[in-house]
Amino acid sequence: MKRYAFVFQEWKQSCKMMKDLEAIQLRISDISTSRGTYGIKNIGEGTSHANETLLKLRRSSPRGQDSNIVGLEEDIAIIVNQLVKDNQRVMNFLEIRRKRNSVPPAKTRHLAVCSSSVDFLENSDPHLRLRIGGYVVEVWWHSNVIGELFHLKYLGLRRCELQSLPEGIGSLSNLQTLDVAENFDLKTVPNVLWKLKNLRHLYMDASMFGNQLRIDTLRHLQTLSDFRVKDWKETNTINLINLRKLGLRGNFCIEKDKIFNSLSKLLYLQSLFLHTDEDYIFPSLKLSSLRRVIKLQMIGVIRNLPRPDEFPPRLTQLILHQSRLSNDPMKVLKELPFLFVLRLKASSYSGKTLQVSVDGFRQLEFLELELLECLEEFNVEENALPKLRSFQLTLCRHLRMLPEEIKSVTTLSELEIKQMPNRFVERLQGEDYYKIQHVPSITILKVV
Repeated sequence: MKRYAFVFQEWKQSCKMMKDLEAIQLRISDISTSRGTYGIKNIGEGTSHANETLLKLRRSSPRGQDSNIVGLEEDIAIIVNQLVKDNQRVMNFLEIRRKRNSVPPAKTRHLAVCSSSVDFLENSDPHLRLRIGGYVVEVWWHSNVIGELFHLKYLGLRRCELQSLPEGIGSLSNLQTLDVAENFDLKTVPNVLWKLKNLRHLYMDASMFGNQLRIDTLRHLQTLSDFRVKDWKETNTINLINLRKLGLRGNFCIEKDKIFNSLSKLLYLQSLFLHTDEDYIFPSLKLSSLRRVIKLQMIGVIRNLPRPDEFPPRLTQLILHQSRLSNDPMKVLKELPFLFVLRLKASSYSGKTLQVSVDGFRQLEFLELELLECLEEFNVEENALPKLRSFQLTLCRHLRMLPEEIKSVTTLSELEIKQMPNRFVERLQGEDYYKIQHVPSITILKVV
């Protein structure tokens, strides 16, 4: 609601369409008044403190939209039509929903595309701007004239079954976000991305590309979601001064010092995703030089976790996948002073017992255990986890029960049990219910 209200205020000031805007404001008021009848809440209302803090830690996606704001489609259509009629300086708006061969008129400047696999750009005007009311519109693209849309700021091509990108994409000098991720047939991208001097966010699966990509000119780049280690080593990263989110994939064993020394020079780096190839393991890691990194995600085999003093000193979020650790990781991770979120994902630990002692995890509020195939016992000492608010347990099929001491974790407000064996759930709802009866929100899904 707040987003639409902000958009409408801007329209009101620029177009002086008082009556129409007042009608829309009344419409918003009506929706707000009646939403209680249907149990609809404001965005964020009713969320726990843990979830609210998690949202603050996450990136605000440049392509994220609130999909659960409804009821204004007709009003928006009215205001758009009025804008087109009454103000010749405002260019045409066009909305394409389901027609496959729709072509916008030559005067189109603003375009909303609401379906995939649409061939709509062949005769479009090169001044096309893909923005409506200040919000970026995701465009599903299939055209060779994309290079002529030099005002384009956002290009979303995710899951479009693309096999290639045209050379002309290097002409999009105003492009700020390019999303070509999850196009699994896209094996080659023209080496022209270095020309996109205003690019801020680049989402792709670079590990699938056969050619090297130059990115050393992208001084404004903030997000690089997936990049090959071997290409990173050949990149002069001195110009990537604004990089905040980085994903690297490949073999970290060769020239590991060169790799991590280059990472330490990224002074604004906050989120780091490392994915080792299946045939390799992570080398011994010393990440203490990554002083601004607060989120670390690692996929791949780790022989030994770094010592507590070898992790980024300000780390608040740690996610491990496929680590196959044989030693209990809690003995090391409990010493991380600012750790707020811990997710032990699929096959991250191959042992039978996890032990949480009272002398660690002083800041931990969110804990997730997922697909730990061998886990049989999860033990928590009394008075441990003093700030835990959310606990998720998924597909740990050999785990017998929740720990006795979970009943003493009075801060726990959310418990999610997903795809756990029927015997585990029956026990939790029966003889062990006293352990969790103090938890306000308990969710049990997909019993197996």
